[in-house]
Amino acid sequence: MIERMFIDKKVKNYKVKEYIGDRLNKQGYSHCEITKTPLGMKVIIHTSKPGLVVGRGGENIRNLTDILKNRFKMQSPQIEVREVEDPEINANIIAGRIAFQLTRFGVSRFKSIGYRSLHRIMSGGSVKGAEILMAGKVPGKRSRRWRFYSGSLPKCGDISDTKVEIAKHNIKLKSGVIGITVKILRSDVRMPDDVRIMEDVEPVVEEKGDTGVKKEVKKKTDAVKKKVGAKKVKSKVEGGKGGGTKKDGDKKDE
Repeated sequence: MIERMFIDKKVKNYKVKEYIGDRLNKQGYSHCEITKTPLGMKVIIHTSKPGLVVGRGGENIRNLTDILKNRFKMQSPQIEVREVEDPEINANIIAGRIAFQLTRFGVSRFKSIGYRSLHRIMSGGSVKGAEILMAGKVPGKRSRRWRFYSGSLPKCGDISDTKVEIAKHNIKLKSGVIGITVKILRSDVRMPDDVRIMEDVEPVVEEKGDTGVKKEVKKKTDAVKKKVGAKKVKSKVEGGKGGGTKKDGDKKDE
């Protein structure tokens, strides 16, 4: 029973993300995050065009919240829109842009669209390698696979599974369905064969002159003298008190 609840929750979140992606595909949509808060469900939308997503006076956000509440039965959904810092090296944004251009200009200009998109990715300067795949009836009647690539991009291993950003889009045209895959490897990813040899650095020892040593010794001796002087004063006061009591006692005895 508990397992079924978790599965239903994951399926529901997947459907919500898929619906938001299809609805905001032309507004530079990247991805969204769904988290649970004490007030309800929070949906964070990452996009390169936040103004188009919000709409005039927040109209699009209000419509989207009503759909999430009524259609997907989300409790008090709160939508937050965030802007993507580098849209030119975001795989989801690039794939959506290619899909929009193919639907607008047709399949006959697929090569110029692919090479132009690849040039935009590599001109950012913070990318090691990128690859764009187009599969389907492009441009003839038979299905083919076209590949546009630049730089170095691993095909297997942990780097390709965890560090390579992958995005996939499908579009329906008159000729059939065309699949678009974009892969990007950022420059901040360290490869396993990148070995760096560290140089031995000798510890630097600061040598103090005679004056510095004398000053330090003087400070230490002064501190010790102060402590000893304070102890002597304490002992004298205590001794004085004791002597006074004894004298008083002697006077009483007399």
